[in-house]
Amino acid sequence: MAIERTASGLTGAGSQTFEFGKRTFVSGLFWQPLPGATARLRMVELQKMAEEQGFDLAVLRTSGIPQAGFGTQLDGIKPGMLSAAAMISKSLEVANRDRSFLYVTEVPGKKWLYVAQREGVLLHDGDLLGTEDFIRSRMMTDLSLADWQTVFAPAHWGISHSIERQFEELLPKKGDKYSFKKWWEVRLIRNIWLDLIKNNPKLHALLIALVIIFGGYQLWEHYRLKKELEALEQKEAAEQAAREQAAAEQPWKKQPPAAQFVAACNAALSQVNTLWPGNWTPTTSVCAEGKFTLSWSRQETGRIEHLLALQPNAEILPDGNHAKLEIPLELPPGTNEVLPKEREKLLEMLDFSQRYGIRLTVKNDSGKSTVLGQPDLNDGSWSTLEWTIGDTLLAPATILPVLDGPGLRIGKITLTFSEGMMKWTMEGMQYVQP
Repeated sequence: MAIERTASGLTGAGSQTFEFGKRTFVSGLFWQPLPGATARLRMVELQKMAEEQGFDLAVLRTSGIPQAGFGTQLDGIKPGMLSAAAMISKSLEVANRDRSFLYVTEVPGKKWLYVAQREGVLLHDGDLLGTEDFIRSRMMTDLSLADWQTVFAPAHWGISHSIERQFEELLPKKGDKYSFKKWWEVRLIRNIWLDLIKNNPKLHALLIALVIIFGGYQLWEHYRLKKELEALEQKEAAEQAAREQAAAEQPWKKQPPAAQFVAACNAALSQVNTLWPGNWTPTTSVCAEGKFTLSWSRQETGRIEHLLALQPNAEILPDGNHAKLEIPLELPPGTNEVLPKEREKLLEMLDFSQRYGIRLTVKNDSGKSTVLGQPDLNDGSWSTLEWTIGDTLLAPATILPVLDGPGLRIGKITLTFSEGMMKWTMEGMQYVQP
């Protein structure tokens, strides 16, 4: 039942609502992303989730990644209440471009509000009200599980690098008054009038009249849906033709093997006289699209002549505080290889990630997360796994001997310099047999 997901059922959690500015805010909604390419498909999915899990209220968040926060009137939530999490998520994304954050603040009624968002998606259990001890324990747990772009917490908690931001600071204003947005409101998912008409014969005549009035509109909707399906069929046919053309081209033959790509990047890096030339700090180096690019930022005491004295081929950007050096890559052609089976290679890559504690992401060529046991939509003789290794302290030359194999290609290597640390990111393709 939905009531089991609310804050009132959690130890240390309090009521779901609080008053601010003569409006009632609600917390404890159950947040879920809404799949579907159109608003119509997302509404169908919303109604399906509501029926399966017993929800009758929802608030829609359509900017960024579409989401719905579900609730039920059985928990004391009423239509017209404002979602605190919806407001906070939008405000932080607009003001700070924060997509991954933890937010805590005290709200009226001596309650503490907690909102957690990851990669633009509000966590399904990341919308809570509770006591200070309960909310602080929850935040410390989430901090231990992952890295967050920004952490908002009260100063007296003593959390390193956190920012204190009061609830009212995030509310938009129109003049001197707070501007409460209509889309924050929790609304009924079903139309209660339909149930009233169904159970009251006296209203059947009115229903018939309404059907006649909206008959023309329904015919138009049928026509429009038909056109949408025709357009979708044309799009799928074009995508299928593109997949067939790509299958004939066999792109791995045009790309150098992974080991040779890494060797070319290392050769370009060896041509750099120094990474730290005279009070200039390196920011990133990128090896992609046939060239190696190294970027610097000027320190307070750095001057252009310091940089050019050691890197005469560096390009000074117009602001005078940044510079870059580009070196062409000497890349050999690709080779024809016997591609591994998709399932076997995927298991091997996932095992590699778990064994060495490396953050490896693998997606199939349709852009969806690869799931074992589900059919591949590519009908050609080969398919593609897009892979990414993010923010690792291990250099590509260290990782590659374990990861490399037939059909593996690297498209981009990025080295980031931050706070005395060097972190690597690698992106590429693994071509496989379906």
